[in-house]
Amino acid sequence: MFFEDFHPAVAAWFRRTFEAPTPAQIAAWPAIHAGRHTLVAAPTGSGKTLTAFLAALDALVREGLQPGGLADATSVVYVSPLKALSNDIRLNLEAPLAGIRAELAAAGLPDVEIRTAVRTGDTTPQERRQSLRRPPHILVTTPESLYVLLGSESGRRMLATTRSVIVDEIHALAAGKRGSHLALSLERLQALCARPLVRIGLSATQKPVDEVARFLAPVTVIGKGGVSVRDAWDDDDSRAYLGTVVPRFPNFFMLYGPNTALGHGGSFIFTVECQVDYLLDVLRKMGEYGLAEVECRQDVYDAYNVRIQQMHQNMIWSHPGMSTYFRNSRGRVVTNSPWRLIDFWKLTRQANMGDFDTVPALALVDGAPAELPTEFRYDGAAVSDFRFQPGSTSA
Repeated sequence: MFFEDFHPAVAAWFRRTFEAPTPAQIAAWPAIHAGRHTLVAAPTGSGKTLTAFLAALDALVREGLQPGGLADATSVVYVSPLKALSNDIRLNLEAPLAGIRAELAAAGLPDVEIRTAVRTGDTTPQERRQSLRRPPHILVTTPESLYVLLGSESGRRMLATTRSVIVDEIHALAAGKRGSHLALSLERLQALCARPLVRIGLSATQKPVDEVARFLAPVTVIGKGGVSVRDAWDDDDSRAYLGTVVPRFPNFFMLYGPNTALGHGGSFIFTVECQVDYLLDVLRKMGEYGLAEVECRQDVYDAYNVRIQQMHQNMIWSHPGMSTYFRNSRGRVVTNSPWRLIDFWKLTRQANMGDFDTVPALALVDGAPAELPTEFRYDGAAVSDFRFQPGSTSA
């Protein structure tokens, strides 16, 4: 039977309240119960919101009936682009929560109190303190408020127990700046959590659906030896050369990567433009000299990151008395750039192909494999003399 995946009290409440599940619910619930990322694209009135919440409520009920009871920890984060919708969702949750508790009582089972809270720009200081002291099991918020919570130590502590994220009206976010902002926040949230988050997206209008699905679900980048970027960075210890490339990940290019955020003035647009110019020069030289693959050299990468950390020691965000998300769990600054804008421009104005291990393409030039010209080869000098001497920013 369809409701076999639900606790009897949850299934009984649904049967008393609705005639039958909608097609969207029938299609989505098995995937959500299996722990798979799920995008629910269905017309208004098809029960999308309940589709997302009921599986989460079921898990909370089952946990609450265990000997240890329901922990004071946040399990579900619901994100809506509209503050008004966030408040409506909390009210809409009250009916199923009350109904399920009534079914538990009718079955002679212990009561399970599932708490909800709203966190938006309108939330009062008293309400914020209360939710931090006793975390809600379901947190209803907006992309901007989620970002604020991730920027505070108490907020990160509350969010670290999250098991699933529901993004409503996802079509209103995916194509714009708020969507880019939210995508970053979701990855930061995932980095806090001990296990993969289940991501559920909801919207009545999603076109193209495959693009929205890619926005919702995380991307796993695999390099040499089957190593993922997350493994290479040990979750929160991200590093890159010029914020663009990483050893063991050939032909993988990033924009606005580790240590490129500007905390001292300027615009990230400038940083990205510098990186785009740099990577276009890499690609041009790959085509010009017949290279099938380029991979950042480990010694160049290491020397660059040593220099980054040396420069950060003189920055305010490295001060031991300052608490900031700029630093990771090891105390290393992973987000901000220490470079002046002019210095970063100098470093990225031209790609030095000696920074890369290269693999020639199979195509032949005049009967012989294409080779990298001598002027672009690493000349064997020590890394400390090669590029990043203290006080030097020459490209």
